[in-house]
Amino acid sequence: MARPRIAPLNSKMYFTGKPCKNGHISQRYTSNNECVECKKQKRCSAKEKEKRKIWYANNQERIKNLARQRYKNDIENQRKRSRLKWKLNPEKVKAVNLAWAKKNPDKVRLLNRIRNATRRLVIKQQCPKWADKDKIKEIYMNRPEGYHVDHIIPLRGKLVSGLHVSENLQYLTISENSKKRNKFTGV
Repeated sequence: MARPRIAPLNSKMYFTGKPCKNGHISQRYTSNNECVECKKQKRCSAKEKEKRKIWYANNQERIKNLARQRYKNDIENQRKRSRLKWKLNPEKVKAVNLAWAKKNPDKVRLLNRIRNATRRLVIKQQCPKWADKDKIKEIYMNRPEGYHVDHIIPLRGKLVSGLHVSENLQYLTISENSKKRNKFTGV
């Protein structure tokens, strides 16, 4: 007679080789000894789907709080997941983001105001007293059509931070500036 396998420590499933009450020979969950196949069938039943739908409708706030908590507990992996989602299906992510923006115009306006205020504050902090503000203003006024004014050394770079002075400004096309982001490639 074959000896049943013992589940390794912290394993979610184990296998005995014996059929369950419904005749399935498959792995079982260590938490409740339930057969994996039985669980799949139970999840697929119409009655179970309806119960789940009602539960989700009644527990929206709880679900959101759990998701927030899960995100806070593992921010780095959640960010990796988001980046991976973006790389695998950028069009779908853009569509979801646009739908959210259309649904929440007040939040979008508030986020834009915060982002712009933060940007103005950083520029003010990174602009030394000796900077030629007239020359900086002239660079912005003479910007060619289809170009952005970019800081060669970013104001908030990871490795190095530059100053808001005329010598640190350059014209870049919109696409080049978007690709560069907050990075300094070196001179």
